[in-house]
Amino acid sequence: MASSVKAIIFDFDGTLYDFSFIPIRVILREPHHIFWIRADRVTHRMLRGRDFGSSESFVREYNRRMAKHTRLSEEENIKWYTDTYIKKTMVKVLKRHYRCRDGLRSFVSMLRQKNILMAVFSDYPFVSERMLAVGMDQEMIDCFAKISSAHDFGCLKPAPRAFLEIAHSLGVPPENCLVVGDRDDTDGEGARNSGMQFIQICKKKSKGNPSIMTWTEFVEWAEKEFN
Repeated sequence: MASSVKAIIFDFDGTLYDFSFIPIRVILREPHHIFWIRADRVTHRMLRGRDFGSSESFVREYNRRMAKHTRLSEEENIKWYTDTYIKKTMVKVLKRHYRCRDGLRSFVSMLRQKNILMAVFSDYPFVSERMLAVGMDQEMIDCFAKISSAHDFGCLKPAPRAFLEIAHSLGVPPENCLVVGDRDDTDGEGARNSGMQFIQICKKKSKGNPSIMTWTEFVEWAEKEFN
């Protein structure tokens, strides 16, 4: 596989850091917003895989659905989502409880030296801010040629357009891209829908399935394959 890989598209949450217990930690920080936080998760689940064609169209539909739960106006809802939920609550939870994978700096540096292009693609926005929150510095972040969220494209994983546009921006054919993520139903399905390769990051390796690895096993595999 590795001989054909020219670019790696990394998922963020659960991939570049272990996000165990994050839902409960977010709720504990903002317990008075528990129903809104739950509404966001339900809304994202309902919109999963749908392509609205543009960021503006996606945000409009997201706000319309969220407003039914929060009873806020669309303007108030997006302000709560961006300023309170993501920038305040999520970023602070990440800073307090989470750190990027051990050895990530040297790993991405090795991939860069091997001329492997790298991108980060998350379903949730403000990706760079969240990367900083888990301990990455700007030098590490600059190793990634493209950092995107599904909101930027107006479609949630596993819709293929975002994956294909990232590959196009990197100048790499889809068949030479490897998607690395923790969820088969979003990252994996998106990779398959786009004609890309996929490795799933799990806490325990699945016996008999070489495309499922722990993060440590993935790093060891990549260091061997790209040498």
